[in-house]
Parts: sequence; C-alpha cells; structure tokens
Amino acid sequence: DIINNSWVLNTCTSTALFAPIETAITNAKANGRAGKGSLVVFSAGQEVGPAAAGGNNPYNCVAYPASLTSVIAVGAIDLRGDFPAYANYGAELDIVAPTSRQTSPAATKENNVAIVDRETKGYNQAANNAANSDYPNMKYTRYFGGTSVAAAEVSGVAALVLSKNPNLTAGEVTNLLLANT
Repeated sequence: DIINNSWVLNTCTSTALFAPIETAITNAKANGRAGKGSLVVFSAGQEVGPAAAGGNNPYNCVAYPASLTSVIAVGAIDLRGDFPAYANYGAELDIVAPTSRQTSPAATKENNVAIVDRETKGYNQAANNAANSDYPNMKYTRYFGGTSVAAAEVSGVAALVLSKNPNLTAGEVTNLLLANT
C-alpha cells in the first residue's frame, strides 16, 4: 500500500536519471493496491550535495529519487521547526516531519525528536550497526532520526488514513496529507 524509502543516490538532480527506478515508481503508482495506486514516499536525504557555507542548512537540494515529482519527498525538521544542519531540503520537498538525530551521548536532547528502535534485529542490533549498539542488557535506548525517520512518520500517517478508508486512491491520500499538514 505504501512504499517507504530511506535511501537516495548521492546526487540532487530532479531529472530522469535511472530508468529502472522510475519505471518501478510509475508501476507502483499505477498498479499498486489493485489499481488504486501505492503511495511512494522517499526521504529527502542527508548531507547530499554542495556543502556551501552559510544559512541554516548547507544542503539546499533534495536528493534523487526524492527529487522526482512522482514521489512524496519528505524532509526533517526539529522541534523548533528548523531544518537540522545535516538534512537536505529544497523546492522539491513535499512535506516535513519532526525528527533530529542525537549527535553524541552527551548532546542535549532538548531539540531532538527521535525514534527508539525496539526491533530485535534493527538499527540498534550490535551485529548490524556496532557503532550504535549502546543498549546494555537489550534495553534499546539508542535514539535515531533524520530524513529516514521523517519519511517513516509520514508513511505511518498515510497508513492510518488508509486504515480509515482503504478505498482512497494514492492521489487522494497524497492530497489529504499535503492539504492537512
């Protein structure tokens, strides 16, 4: 029903770049959910593009394929409504969700909105991500965030909308999301 993507190519082009990706997106949107269309959500990317000095965020571009008009491009904002310094943003951005990543164990959490990974083989699993395994005795206390988490939040809201009315088309769900956030 909803295809959530938290990957990008290391480029900020909004033009056609890789036909198999674009064909898969087109097919999902046209044929998914028995012809109602699947929503295709992409994170905007992090630290992709020119790191020009100045401004709140030097990554003023949305990474491909989030930059395509055929997908919902999701960016990250912090609790103050600012773009985190690492998060890509730009004209192709469709929607943002609150998230920010903790930069170190000593960093203040005042401005962070993050997800706690409770999946036994997820982000916190030492075998999968040794640098982020700070959960003694399997307590899963590691926070993680970024545009990937923001995309998952948007996908979750879309899933809630579809749970209330599964007959909506992908376009109708997209319009509801964009008109009411």
